[in-house]
Amino acid sequence: MAGSVEATESANALFAYIDGWYNSQRIQKKLGWRSPDEFEASYHQPVPAGTR
Repeated sequence: MAGSVEATESANALFAYIDGWYNSQRIQKKLGWRSPDEFEASYHQPVPAGTR
């Protein structure tokens, strides 16, 4: 039984790493070589009138 608890904790730790750091920090080609965090931050910035 102890082995399954360790396996569950390991799986949770791996998911937390991938979801919490790796996916948000990793640069991606589809986002213009920016991380998802950088892309989202630039998406929500106001655009000055007349620039689009």
